[in-house]
Amino acid sequence: MSEPVLTLTGICKSYNPGQANEVRVLQSCDLTLMPWQVTSLVAPSGSGKSTLLHIAGLLDSTDSGQLQISGRDMTRADDRLRTDFRRMELVSSTNFIICFQSSQRLKTSCCRSRRQAKRPVLPASVR
Repeated sequence: MSEPVLTLTGICKSYNPGQANEVRVLQSCDLTLMPWQVTSLVAPSGSGKSTLLHIAGLLDSTDSGQLQISGRDMTRADDRLRTDFRRMELVSSTNFIICFQSSQRLKTSCCRSRRQAKRPVLPASVR
């Protein structure tokens, strides 16, 4: 059996932590996606769907929990490493695609042929 493409374990995320206006968006959220699995997140507005997708796409960090993409632990990756990993791995090799609620958010530039850009080298710890 193949390994999961994405594993989120015990993910917690809040905004304005420790303040009077703290908002707990995700509390102990678990999600596992296998290769070629198609999954839809359907829930009421404000339930944390976009926050979960931002975390899965390495666009946001978690307060706690573990995030693995193709077996690589990305839980404590800094902004630079998340950006490099997103550029090199999520887009080019794993075909991990995040579609948001509105098709209007998709830009036609994603359909154009890709130019070969100079690609950064990831540290051995996440290869």
